[in-house]
Amino acid sequence: MRKWPILAAVLLSAASVPAAAEPGGAASNPMAEICGDCRAERFTQCGAFLEGPAFDAAGNLWMVSVRSGDIHKVTPDGQCMTVANTGGIPAGLKFHKDGRLFGADAARGIFVLDPATGAIDDYVTEFQGQTFAGPNDLVFDKFGGIYFSDPGNGTAKSTLLSPTGVVYYVSPEPSKEVQRYAEGLAFPNGLALNASGRFLLIAESAAKRIVSIRRRAGPEQTLDSSVVFQLQGKPTADGIAFDVEGNLYIAHAGAGEVIVLDPDQFLIGTIALPPEAGRMPTNLAFHDGYLYVTEAGKNEVWRIAVKKQFVDHRERDDADELAAPDPIRGRITKSGIEVELDTVLQAPETARLTRAFPRRALIQLADAGDGTGKLYLADQNGIIWLVRNGVPAAEPFLDLRQNRGAALIVTNQQVGLRSFAFHPDFDRPGTPGYGKLYTATTETPASTSGAARLLKGPGTVVMHDVLTEWRVDPNDHDRVDPGSRREILRAEEPGKGHNLDLIAFNPTARPGEADYGKLYLGWGDGAYREGIPDPFRQAQNPATPLGSILRIDPLGNANDPYSVPADNPFLGKEGYLPETWAFGLRNPERFTWDPVTKKMLIADIGQEYVEEINLGLRGANYGWGIREGTFAIDPDDSSKIFKLPAGDAENGFTYPVAQYDHDEGDAVMGGIVYRGHALPELWGHYVFGDIVRGRVFHVPVDDLVPGRQAEIRELTLLDGGRETTLKQLVGNDQRVDLRLGTDETGELYLLTKQDGVVRAVRPTVAEAVVVQGHAGTTPDRQLKP
Repeated sequence: MRKWPILAAVLLSAASVPAAAEPGGAASNPMAEICGDCRAERFTQCGAFLEGPAFDAAGNLWMVSVRSGDIHKVTPDGQCMTVANTGGIPAGLKFHKDGRLFGADAARGIFVLDPATGAIDDYVTEFQGQTFAGPNDLVFDKFGGIYFSDPGNGTAKSTLLSPTGVVYYVSPEPSKEVQRYAEGLAFPNGLALNASGRFLLIAESAAKRIVSIRRRAGPEQTLDSSVVFQLQGKPTADGIAFDVEGNLYIAHAGAGEVIVLDPDQFLIGTIALPPEAGRMPTNLAFHDGYLYVTEAGKNEVWRIAVKKQFVDHRERDDADELAAPDPIRGRITKSGIEVELDTVLQAPETARLTRAFPRRALIQLADAGDGTGKLYLADQNGIIWLVRNGVPAAEPFLDLRQNRGAALIVTNQQVGLRSFAFHPDFDRPGTPGYGKLYTATTETPASTSGAARLLKGPGTVVMHDVLTEWRVDPNDHDRVDPGSRREILRAEEPGKGHNLDLIAFNPTARPGEADYGKLYLGWGDGAYREGIPDPFRQAQNPATPLGSILRIDPLGNANDPYSVPADNPFLGKEGYLPETWAFGLRNPERFTWDPVTKKMLIADIGQEYVEEINLGLRGANYGWGIREGTFAIDPDDSSKIFKLPAGDAENGFTYPVAQYDHDEGDAVMGGIVYRGHALPELWGHYVFGDIVRGRVFHVPVDDLVPGRQAEIRELTLLDGGRETTLKQLVGNDQRVDLRLGTDETGELYLLTKQDGVVRAVRPTVAEAVVVQGHAGTTPDRQLKP
């Protein structure tokens, strides 16, 4: 149970929400992918202040009249009849798997109706001896339990100034135990569970916002909460629902529209009811390819053809499912190592502030390995800055906004400029790699030059991942020659996420060794779909780049834009892409090599439960699509997690050497094995973090060995000697967007996309360090506060 604070959120007025499709008008992408032309048609009219709605197995629509207490049944051809009356104030309706119709009634509690007879019985009516104040909406979880909202009624009704609303949970039959799940809500109204059932979204109508809560496993069973959408003005949010791809639909009561958010809760657009309709959409239901909207102003039901099926939680029997929502027992604790964070620079602005993007979207800090001390800072909006003595140059080192223009796709958190890499011969005159660097970007399919090799992908192509070679200006090594652009490789992407991210050369390889000059490319599985692992089934398909790490020689020759190394593990093997070096990954945003042990470490972002740190092994299959962490998952339902089956070793999967679950974080961000001198306690530790929460973790690299799970510990972060968190420093309670970088001396920096700041990680006390026999004072950093 939790009191809810008023949380910060980006505000969107009703007037500022763009209507992506007006009735009779052409829909703009991406709303066309949601509902075509998004045209709404009247289905039926009856009742008095309509709510509900819910469909039975025969395709009949059931809804209620709030003002009269009637329960209506509407046949598939739109004929409306009244079949029962609750004698109270009914609102939400949901069907149980067994065919019974459950409802929330402000005067009587939760009731159940037999559709065949119209008989109504009370299901639960009180909590701890007190009757409910005014139940409003309800939703089933996958086990048959019920969440329902109770905003109160009459004088007991909750408001923004008196947030007394509650969400209750009723355990499955036969126990029907009622628990107060969350309280302190300002008129909780519509409810929706995501496909995994781990996140409950609430339309908090008096606060005009949608909030998300998740119960965290652990001794106190605490709740995480966040605001995912905020409205201004008189219209507010009412009923809400998810489709199976994770898009959220919101009945915008008072505005006559349905708002659609993508899986990251970024605005896609709206579905507008026609001018002749009322302005009070109250609730939503899906059936047979249509979204049905009850409208209380004129007591009509409207429907819109949609292309995505909606989430429908029904009771199911998963006897072998790992029941615990906390698959990894124990907690990550502080190691006692304290580090001071110093702000060393804030990047120049590259975009206006929007919900989808901060003004400075920092993704990478690295050096060219040329001994000059210069650093390079990448912003996903398409800029690489050269940084000298802690100051970005006045002009970009490379400006893809000018070079690529509209071809560069920059629309959400996972597109744009993804990474860059300098050829190891960058500073060696006379070699083929001299002065060359490479970028990974997302671009429009129409922008191809035709010179790059195209790797085919599944489904409808929405964008291309592009690997490009550049040269520095021979007369000015502080800028890239914009005319030197050479496309090397393109890959078709079915979604705008989980695409090509990090590209990197192995810095431990030396000239003459097989791995020298070989470029590694980390690809995600192509798309995120709520509740569905690897929706395009790519990670277990080694014939595709998606869900894999590829390895190539990017220099090319007169006949080919690049070549495949002769020692690649699947070269010449039927059914395998010859470029593939390893596969079975979900979203390997970062990987690195330890300069001492030469271990390659891959951080792979999980979906429902587990974040992974893997050893990079030639030819490995990391199992994604049917494995997450050291667990098996249902390939059709990512919420189902199991212990590994007997004889699993025969499957040949490579499992992580360190992992954490979503009690501890949301998305892993790979880091580096620290080999600098300023932080002797971290020497030889792999330092990484969590993208969203901004926690910084570490583990000795020597503990990362196959067949064992290393213990992960957390650093204590200080600001001016006082303990802090990155969320506090960034000033964003929702997400930090953490990245890690180093300079040429191996010292560590934290990049936070939400505020565009680079922070140096330094010891708490300036003192002599002794690291593996090296004694001396802490060296000067290349970025100084």
